[in-house]
Amino acid sequence: APVERVFDDVLESTQQLFGTDAAGLWLLTDNRYPFRLASHHDLPQELVDAVGDITHDAPVLGLVAIRERRSIVVDDPASAPHFADLYARHGYRTIHFVPLLFRDEAMGLLVLYHCTPYDWSPDELELVNTFANQMAIAVANAKLFNSVRDGALRLRAIQELSSRLNRIQDVMGIGEAIVAEAD
Repeated sequence: APVERVFDDVLESTQQLFGTDAAGLWLLTDNRYPFRLASHHDLPQELVDAVGDITHDAPVLGLVAIRERRSIVVDDPASAPHFADLYARHGYRTIHFVPLLFRDEAMGLLVLYHCTPYDWSPDELELVNTFANQMAIAVANAKLFNSVRDGALRLRAIQELSSRLNRIQDVMGIGEAIVAEAD
């Protein structure tokens, strides 16, 4: 899909700009597990699976960044709640959690991983937040497009049903048409 290609390109650009060893982009869902992986570069499957198992009430820094609507840089991943062992096993020394915000609504989370200590400058922090906000706009636009498309499909189905109902003369036939269309 075009949005996923945009995410892949942005992740690649962030890796090149900030020298990250790995990067992941998760979109937020409304179900029990809030994170759905949209794109990643060089993340171990173990980490992808662990993030997929996070629930809304888990004490993880990604959810804190989203709730507080601010990016969080972790210089000591060994002290990170819930993921310290995993981060240590994969050698991450600096991790940056950046919420994707569109009109103050959290759309997802960008996470950048360095295997060596990384000192984020104020300009870099501003730039990565700009990237994240651009990704949030892409997510919002994709949701809007899907909503409009789904609405058009429903409207077309209603029009077809209405046309069929206008041609049917008996009550039983009308009931059968409505049941068939509802399926």
